[in-house]
Amino acid sequence: MSAGLRGVGTGTEADTRGHDEDALGMSAPEQGREVHGAPDAVGVSEAALRRGMQLVVAGGSLAVAVLVPFLLPRYWTFVLLAAVTTMIVGLSIVVLTGFVGQISLCQATFMGVGAYASARLTGDAHLPFLIALPLAGLAAVPVGLLAGVPALRLKGLYLAIATLGFGAAVQATLFSSKTLTGGFSGVALERPTVFGISFASDLRYYFLTLVVLLLLMAFAANVKRGRSGRAFAAIRDGEVAAAASGISLARYKLTAFGLSAFIAGVGGSLFGHAMLSVNTSSFDIFHSITFVTVAIIAGVGSVGAAVFTGLMVNILPKALDRVLPGNLLLVIFSAGMLVQLAVAPDGIAGQMRRQQDAVLSWILRRRRVSGRD
Repeated sequence: MSAGLRGVGTGTEADTRGHDEDALGMSAPEQGREVHGAPDAVGVSEAALRRGMQLVVAGGSLAVAVLVPFLLPRYWTFVLLAAVTTMIVGLSIVVLTGFVGQISLCQATFMGVGAYASARLTGDAHLPFLIALPLAGLAAVPVGLLAGVPALRLKGLYLAIATLGFGAAVQATLFSSKTLTGGFSGVALERPTVFGISFASDLRYYFLTLVVLLLLMAFAANVKRGRSGRAFAAIRDGEVAAAASGISLARYKLTAFGLSAFIAGVGGSLFGHAMLSVNTSSFDIFHSITFVTVAIIAGVGSVGAAVFTGLMVNILPKALDRVLPGNLLLVIFSAGMLVQLAVAPDGIAGQMRRQQDAVLSWILRRRRVSGRD
């Protein structure tokens, strides 16, 4: 299973460059390099072209995210809102599985802790939303660290089973407690007011969650480029070699679980205020399995895969449901995911990255031909 994570989940059978680039422009700074024996000047030109392409894709994606709610019926605004909260949870999986190669089947548990914490902080403690939001993420960190303890001794399938059991235990105890979380009745939340601006409407709250998503994506991209990101990559590519080079496996694995739990907790807080109420069924283990499965198909080695996770979980089924019966939709959707894994084991984001590379190679060839002419 650990080998499978490195091969399918993180796409390490693709070229090394794949881990330092993202389909939506979240890439590490690139150095000029030679291409097909070309002079170094061409290498610099390739880096500039690649950055330009990534900026175009990122800018176009952001423009679509801003304009789409105004072009679709009001119902779709709520669907888009739910998709953005799922993207944040997908980002938490990217940090844990894509960056470090660890698997967790309790991401919905971290999400639930954030949602319940936000409900108590804004409802009972009457804290402003901007303070409650990061605190809800922090409330999920200790839970994430507990879930990460088995990672110190287990990996692959055994770690997946351990985290799955951890999530089920939290759901059966904490989430089912009438005193702490309201049990099956759950708790109610309200849309926030920030600096006197009410976000009660789906449209306004959608843009608020979109801003939080962009901030978290930038944060994750910076982590990937930094010292911790290099240590994460070393652990993902080979724990024995990483330990031999002096990297503390325990420290960085627990750090990854803590960061992942924080991001998922923030997503849970936003999800709770979007839905206006949550209960134990909102964060069961089946949601965790769905999130991880779709994130791997999306291409969990890339920060941009978080976007595809939200689209595939929330948008695509709703769109196809209007033209296909429920059972047929499930069959086609499942078959499509299997085909995607067969065609591109590193996911949709990896496939997009290769398409960008193909376009870039074509442009460079045209330049070389023009230069000789």
